[in-house]
Amino acid sequence: MAEHRSKFVKFFYELKRRKIVRVIIIYATTAFILLQVVGLVVDPLKLPEWVMSLVIVLLIIGFPLVIILAWAYHMTPKDEIQPELIHDSNKQAKLSFELPLPHDKSKFTLNKRQAQE
Repeated sequence: MAEHRSKFVKFFYELKRRKIVRVIIIYATTAFILLQVVGLVVDPLKLPEWVMSLVIVLLIIGFPLVIILAWAYHMTPKDEIQPELIHDSNKQAKLSFELPLPHDKSKFTLNKRQAQE
């Protein structure tokens, strides 16, 4: 039982570290507000009754997609994309972003000059 609880605590810590809990709270709040707005406008706009059901189904389908995208977005080691300032030989500074790729851990640079070299 203690090992099972430990796994749950580690999983919850990982969710907090990747800011997934924040995404869930924002999604739930936005979904609630959207449902309230749709509930208010369905009758005055004489929309069909299935509109509310459609919105609910879309929100239910969207929830796991948002969680997966939020998890994938925070795959970087430090949870954020770090900009890096590179000084060129002709004393011009240029900003470069290095994105670690999760499948092969190599780095992709968003800089045209370095891509050509």
